[in-house]
Amino acid sequence: MKSFEEVNTCKELIYLIRQRYQMWVEERVCSLYGFICGFSVARSELDFGHVREFSAFVANNFGDSKGAISLVRHIENHASSKISEIPLFFELYEQFLGIVPLEQEFFFIEESDRILRDKEKSESGSPVYVPSPHYLTLVELESWGTFLFFLNEHRKRYYELCVESKEYGERFAVRSFSAKPNRTPDKNKVLSILIGEVADMQR
Repeated sequence: MKSFEEVNTCKELIYLIRQRYQMWVEERVCSLYGFICGFSVARSELDFGHVREFSAFVANNFGDSKGAISLVRHIENHASSKISEIPLFFELYEQFLGIVPLEQEFFFIEESDRILRDKEKSESGSPVYVPSPHYLTLVELESWGTFLFFLNEHRKRYYELCVESKEYGERFAVRSFSAKPNRTPDKNKVLSILIGEVADMQR
């Protein structure tokens, strides 16, 4: 992983921030955008035009073809909560770059486990409180790494963690949330099995 001193493009900067955004910009998209702008001012050779193109993409995505509303305001207006602002930023950025997940694994969390964990967290007085997810999805993104996405009851992202590996993400999901795998069967595998069964019946 590069350090901030080694960053040569805004894309690399955004990538680096994403690995530990909770450390660098906490939870608000205004802080994230301010960090990117400030870094670009200090490093004038960076291609800030890339960020402007992304801003135009976001505006168009939300029906603002004239770009009358800022990137930050669009995300603040459409995020389901304050902690979901930055995950929404990154989700839109994935779409902007055309990134397709290489692999996904789904988990679900029982309601009783969510209630118990949320109660324990609220009583602990933790300064950063992230509500327990209804679902988790472990996703490998090409050239970006492996991420654990927290999903609400509508299966929308509202938080994310970059994890060092798929195996670590699986252990974290089970240990922290008592999450249970909810693997969706591969449609091609199911189809091939059914075709095989039909062929056997016709013999």
